[in-house]
Amino acid sequence: MKRTKWGIIGSLAALLVAIPAFADSPGQQKQAQPADEQPLQGDVEMTEIGLGQAPAPVRAAIENWAKGAQIKKVHEVRQGTKIQYKAEIEREGKNLEVLVNEQGQVLRAGDDVGVDEGIF
Repeated sequence: MKRTKWGIIGSLAALLVAIPAFADSPGQQKQAQPADEQPLQGDVEMTEIGLGQAPAPVRAAIENWAKGAQIKKVHEVRQGTKIQYKAEIEREGKNLEVLVNEQGQVLRAGDDVGVDEGIF
């Protein structure tokens, strides 16, 4: 009986230790840039949307990047069937931008992600 009890406890402990190793870290997953995806370039269609209209991974990435700062605008950037999202953020009086793909991965972030200059 004692051996069985300790065997069960040991198995549960090993499972609890192993679970985090298999889970994706939300911060790392959303910040990683996919090797095959770049910001859209050329003719794109930009539509202003509410943050709530963006897919959940996009909202989470934008909110994570903003870290409590004011999210002023969110744009859906389309080129054919490809969609990316640009958010304008004001932090401590400074205007910042972040470009996120549909999976919530940050493609570019900083003072200017280039959407107004035709880099997309």
